[in-house]
Amino acid sequence: MENSPPAPQKTPLPPPTHASYLKHRKDVIWKIIFPLVAATLLVIVISVLIGIRAFSGGQNDVGLWAAISTIWIVIPLMVMALVIAGLLFGLVYGLARLLGVTPHYTGLAQHYILWFNAQLRIYADKLSDPVIGLKAWSAVLSRKKE
Repeated sequence: MENSPPAPQKTPLPPPTHASYLKHRKDVIWKIIFPLVAATLLVIVISVLIGIRAFSGGQNDVGLWAAISTIWIVIPLMVMALVIAGLLFGLVYGLARLLGVTPHYTGLAQHYILWFNAQLRIYADKLSDPVIGLKAWSAVLSRKKE
């Protein structure tokens, strides 16, 4: 391996400097990363404050904070349930609209499928008739020999 040629070096590409790329980078930071980090920090701060408040007070506060925690757990589930209900409503509405349009086209498709099935049977019968006739004649001839 001492005589093998050196691996080709890849030339590093300079970072793009055109205006649209720079705007994209700025938008990614301020419209995607910043809101995610801010929301995450907000949830962490609220969780820590709830924990400190729940465990620093007397025993009476634990039930209150347990109820608050339950609310925090249920809210995302309710939002997801609303999203799923919206999707279900959209599907039902879309299928109802589709059923208003499809009977004509499904009837047409059924007509062509039935026509194709009849043609297929006709040609299958035409192809199998000689074989069945040959077997019938061979059965007749074999009976006469007995």
